Amino acid sequence: MALSQLEVTGAEVYAVNIGEELVKKNHEVFYVSDTLTLKISGKYFKLRFNKRSIFNRIWHIIYLFYLIKKYKIQVVHSHSRASAWSSHWVCKIAKIPMITTVHGRQAVHRSSKKFFPKGNKVLCVCENIRHNLVKELNVPEDYIEVLRNGINIEEYKSDEKKVLNNEKKIVSIIGRLSGPKGDIAYDLMDKTFDYSKYEVRMIGGKDVPERFNKFKEKVKFMGYIKNVSEEIGKSDLIVGAGRVAMEALLMNKPVIAIGEAKGIGLV
Repeated sequence: MALSQLEVTGAEVYAVNIGEELVKKNHEVFYVSDTLTLKISGKYFKLRFNKRSIFNRIWHIIYLFYLIKKYKIQVVHSHSRASAWSSHWVCKIAKIPMITTVHGRQAVHRSSKKFFPKGNKVLCVCENIRHNLVKELNVPEDYIEVLRNGINIEEYKSDEKKVLNNEKKIVSIIGRLSGPKGDIAYDLMDKTFDYSKYEVRMIGGKDVPERFNKFKEKVKFMGYIKNVSEEIGKSDLIVGAGRVAMEALLMNKPVIAIGEAKGIGLV
């Protein structure tokens, strides 16, 4: 499992969920990433895929080749563009198959149109991403399959008997504070909430960027937490995208679904 990330992402949850199921089926699973936060049964190796200079990328290929040979790895499954780029070339050299899962819309520019590191199979977590790859990045349709986010339904069960009597309605935004998701969170905090009526919580984000300091008196920044399902259960409304939205809906919570590409609104 190859990932490039500096904090917990949906891609990490997806990769670890698949990895843990593979371990249950007696496979060996290894993780290579800039960081890894979730508990795993396999082995983790730190590699800074986010450092993308030519020198660093050559080092990534050399190190991945070493791991493949040492641990007799037979399949590489990449979960980000940066990790897929290095994995593509090392799998060619090592002559082993590679799968790429695409977790979000890909930026369209000249280099991405010329070369997309797809490996032997591309998996997308939804049809919109599939459309993005086929229509905008010219990835052949027969390479692509939709494989949705896997969610442990036992963890995200609704407690029908639980009645929330929060003095103020609790609104939980769940996601990162970096990149486009950070921009969305900032706009929501700046323009949307009436803080006299709602208690707003921000769940996720390794660090709180400086621009969010002005909200610290109004918003409870909780950072990364392990018991996400518990916090969803305490909330009256969830704001999020991707697997966050689905997890909240499984717990019968109303959701404002808003992501990098579009805002669906109230579900």
